[in-house]
Amino acid sequence: MNNVIFKCRHCGSDIARDTVFCANCGKNVREEPANQSFDRMTVRTNNPPPPNNYYSNETPRDSYIPASQPPVKNNQAGPLDLLKKHLKLVIAAAAALVVLVIAIVVIATVASGSKYLEVKASLFIDQFDDVIHIRTGSVKAKIDGTTSGSKTSMDGTKAVITVKGDGGDELWYFDGKKATKIDDAIYSFKFAASGNGIAYTKEMDIEEGTVELWLFTGSGKGQKITAALKLSGGKYCISPNGKTVGYTAEKKENSYGCFWDGKEKEIGKNKTPVAIADGGKFVYYEDSNGSLFVQKGVKDDNKNKLASGDNGYSGLRFNKDLSQVVLNSDGKCYISRNGGEKKQIASHEISSFITPADTQSSGNIYGIGSFANTFYNANSNKSVMYINNKFESNSVVKNADMSYLASDGSTLLYLKNDKVYKVNGRASNASESAVELVKKSDDDISGFGMIKNGSAIYFVNTDGVLYYQKGTGKPVKVTDDFDGGDYFNKANKLFYIYEDELYVSSGGKGKKVPSIEGDVNGVTATAHYVLVTASDGNETYYYISANGAKFELIGTK
Repeated sequence: MNNVIFKCRHCGSDIARDTVFCANCGKNVREEPANQSFDRMTVRTNNPPPPNNYYSNETPRDSYIPASQPPVKNNQAGPLDLLKKHLKLVIAAAAALVVLVIAIVVIATVASGSKYLEVKASLFIDQFDDVIHIRTGSVKAKIDGTTSGSKTSMDGTKAVITVKGDGGDELWYFDGKKATKIDDAIYSFKFAASGNGIAYTKEMDIEEGTVELWLFTGSGKGQKITAALKLSGGKYCISPNGKTVGYTAEKKENSYGCFWDGKEKEIGKNKTPVAIADGGKFVYYEDSNGSLFVQKGVKDDNKNKLASGDNGYSGLRFNKDLSQVVLNSDGKCYISRNGGEKKQIASHEISSFITPADTQSSGNIYGIGSFANTFYNANSNKSVMYINNKFESNSVVKNADMSYLASDGSTLLYLKNDKVYKVNGRASNASESAVELVKKSDDDISGFGMIKNGSAIYFVNTDGVLYYQKGTGKPVKVTDDFDGGDYFNKANKLFYIYEDELYVSSGGKGKKVPSIEGDVNGVTATAHYVLVTASDGNETYYYISANGAKFELIGTK
């Protein structure tokens, strides 16, 4: 079954078996999100969830219907996943709560000893009473209307927001200081990872079967690239710097792959670009048989086949400049570097990459220079594997129930057979050198969460009792009947729910948080905010705290 290519049940695109939100249409392909370790995950009770579109994806509409769909959510996971086996994991907001809240992280410097970029700020977007509020630090902006989608830049400083309108959506751009309307009546958009470009479609011609493709480059107005983008099956993509757009155009009753970097350049007949590097240096495209290729620029003789249409492919993941791509095909995983031939990494598929807390990616682009010295989950997320400098895969642990990577990019903590272990995942003997952390607990551990640097953990036993433990020291009881929570790395505090009240722990017994009105039913910590929802039976209250000490009521429903 490993060579089976899964299909999105909404748009039919190829997806990896671990996929929660389709990279093409952005919709949830599962009943509930998978239990995976990405950048943000909220563990909650069965009460109505809080507004947590915290890492929003764009609202892809490749079918060119008016852009009026609900906001898309992304399956980012968190620094602390206090998982209790009988708790539900909730990412998407309930349909009854029509609210958009997005926290976006800003790339800073590489952490000491780690190749991963850390976060240093957050962008917060929420909507109440038909007004969209945007906040980042002391900057606040407002947009009148109801949002239908959004996308953030990889560094978190910029965002695209679509607002419902007649005949399509209004396209808005937030540059970190103010929100500006770019265009009206658009059908779809793609946002560059850098935040410096938006490709979007408008002006449909049903008779010709085409739609116009436009490009906005961060200032001024959008520029029309082509009026010949195919309406049926026409796809487009934008480079990380936002200055190059790949697309499929109809010319003389034939389909041609093209890219635009100031002027249009053809890459070949019946080629559909799926991803493109800055300046078209590397173009990833499909041919008419569904085979995947990488090509250097416009030169057809500079191409390499990455996957055949017969075997299919899934799980495309790129480094930050798209010079490397990792993919699954025929039950194996491969890598291509600098447009070269593919090299097999392992004889199994990659389910998901494991990244430290509060690091950032944009869709299927990771903010790393190389996939060397990275970790991933395989075999339905039960195995943790390591990719070394030679791009070979080594086993770290098998049959782990959950795992986290510390901020140094090397230290792994994982749960296996109801016990928590710590190991240097890059060590040659990693699978034999793991150290058991919790030795003084009388009960089996049902879930745990790790502080960002791996120096301490919170864990829950099978009776629902929550403990804190630093290193291999003695566990400290925090609370009975743990009902879910999340760790706020900025303030080094765990916020959790106990008997419908909000409590906070700084490594010991928890204390009640005052000034929260109503019964608390949701808490999620982003990189730089704590978000809480509470209800009095008639209204739901939404609170935010930037420092973990003082909470501000931001709206009610």
